[in-house]
Amino acid sequence: MNIISAISSILYPTECPVCGAVLVKGEETFCTECLMNFPWSDPDFHYHDTILKLKNSNIKNLYSLFNYAKGADSKNLLYAIKYHNRPKLAYKMGVMLGKHLEKHLHGDIIIPIPLHPKRERKRGYNQSVEIARGVSKITAIPFSTKAIHKIKNTSTLTSHNREERFATINGAFELGEASLIKGKEVIIVDDVITTGATVMAAISAMEQAGAKGFTLICVAKTSL
Repeated sequence: MNIISAISSILYPTECPVCGAVLVKGEETFCTECLMNFPWSDPDFHYHDTILKLKNSNIKNLYSLFNYAKGADSKNLLYAIKYHNRPKLAYKMGVMLGKHLEKHLHGDIIIPIPLHPKRERKRGYNQSVEIARGVSKITAIPFSTKAIHKIKNTSTLTSHNREERFATINGAFELGEASLIKGKEVIIVDDVITTGATVMAAISAMEQAGAKGFTLICVAKTSL
């Protein structure tokens, strides 16, 4: 560690995004306690969402890095990625997701869920793009932000129930460069999947291009 890095670590210590504890030497991204107790999902037991598969038989699997229970401390990590200007943390979670699924993930292209341009300008980045970038780094599966675009600037879906989420997000995406996904196995990346309303709306747009099938991956799978 050079002197500038040493001074920076003293003035601006790195904190665990889950519990807020200052990281000590040897710890990276998470403190040891949070890393040991994190609710990691088992990639060998991939999640089949019955409701999503009934709605769309082209969805093959849904994988997540961890399972989120309402009110758990891991919400701090999700908020940091999404609302607290932490694109590098989102990328790191993508790297972890890629390593978690490296032996299980198969596809031709990775497509992150896009934000509406106004929302992305305000936030400064799209957390799903950073996650996808990390997954692509590990798996060597290419990713693109040009296949679909968000054209409807929807409000946050957090306070909506399942039916309201599907109604709000319906028609929110349009197809971009169809050639990127025509006949391809598409891996869709989002930060959090709850009801699947957002990814279903994105799939609806991409199916127009003749995508072969879809696998969904996310940092966290939650439930209402």
